[in-house]
Amino acid sequence: MRAVISVPVRIGLEPRPPMQPIPTQLAEKINGKQKSISGYETGATLPSLKTLLKITKVLKRPAGYFLDE
Repeated sequence: MRAVISVPVRIGLEPRPPMQPIPTQLAEKINGKQKSISGYETGATLPSLKTLLKITKVLKRPAGYFLDE
């Protein structure tokens, strides 16, 4: 069984908590591009495992938080 990454649901489509960085800030913190973060939020693209791990550290969430069962 293959895990499905649910980044759009977890990063972009839920209300953004007050302390969660906006896409531009998140991109800066993971040394990525704002356009990439926007793509993850909308579901147009998926992050690499390396990028997903960076996102988990910045957002202080376990990797499982971003995976659909």
